[in-house]
Amino acid sequence: MMISALAAPPLLLFTIPLTLVDMSSALIIDTVMLPADLAITPSDPKLHTPRPMVCRYDYKI
Repeated sequence: MMISALAAPPLLLFTIPLTLVDMSSALIIDTVMLPADLAITPSDPKLHTPRPMVCRYDYKI
């Protein structure tokens, strides 16, 4: 993006809207698919993530 801004400013008319559409669609799709990704459990026990490890954050300082 920086190279196109320095070398050919008219390319910004194409790259900025394309970047915004790409980022917003990825955010929406990732948000919609998150429950399905968490619900799917792999058949191989080695690949199974224990539930206490999913979306856990320790707030201690």
